[in-house]
Amino acid sequence: MKEHDRSYPSEIQNQSYTISHHLLLHRRDGRPFQWCEVQAPLGTLSTFLSFSCERWLAPTLVKGYDESGELTVQDWRAVRIDPCESHGNWLDEYDASAMATVFPGFARLMEDEEWRETIRTAVYWYVRGNTNYVGPDGAMILVQTALERLAWHILVRVRHSISGRKFADLPAAVQLRRVLDACSVPLDLPSKLGELTKAAKGQKDEQDWADGPQTFVAMRNQLVHPGKRKRVKGGRAYYEALQLGKWYLELILLRSCGFNGSYACRLNIPMWIGGVEPLPWNPPKP
Repeated sequence: MKEHDRSYPSEIQNQSYTISHHLLLHRRDGRPFQWCEVQAPLGTLSTFLSFSCERWLAPTLVKGYDESGELTVQDWRAVRIDPCESHGNWLDEYDASAMATVFPGFARLMEDEEWRETIRTAVYWYVRGNTNYVGPDGAMILVQTALERLAWHILVRVRHSISGRKFADLPAAVQLRRVLDACSVPLDLPSKLGELTKAAKGQKDEQDWADGPQTFVAMRNQLVHPGKRKRVKGGRAYYEALQLGKWYLELILLRSCGFNGSYACRLNIPMWIGGVEPLPWNPPKP
């Protein structure tokens, strides 16, 4: 690869869209590979970057070189990329090394066709659940779609703990509770979510708001199933419910990737850069 081919003029970049890194793909054994073989690893990287940053990210302006270093192919197709902005998700800005720890497990899952489609679907709704697009109430509906897909895949396809027919007969809260329990995610409604906790206690049928999964699903159901039940009012409770749902999604994927390091917990509102903590299934040793 010629050095000048790695530079891109400043006029095609700005504060919202920048080319931040150069990526070189090669085989471990040094053998050449076909252009078509590049698409799968680039797709995996794009999905992983989008999950890590909670916005659309992808490699762009891809070039291919032959063994002599001559440029032989270029891909100038438009890819799905969001403007550069910060999100308070599982990846702390000061702990980017976590990406290198999570990625190998993520890539292994993406080698399996069913896992690949499940993860792509979950990450799609995870990113589409950006409140800048749909607001916290609309985002909750999208996130539950992702959670149901993950629950079905893990419980039915991976663990074989229930048949597809029996899974479909379960209430959404039970589906969510079972997959969270399987992934060692706490079921209690987090006390950090003060407004959501208050809203749950204010419901007439408190047994329907007994834990985190039921509260999240009940909040979503109030949006899509009109009825006589007292509806939650106030945007803060919806915002906290959305954070709960996205927290569940992040932990399910991180657990599935085999990640045991530290992460940024989005339930710490407001979040502080550098404020990482152990994952629920890997508590600190006394």
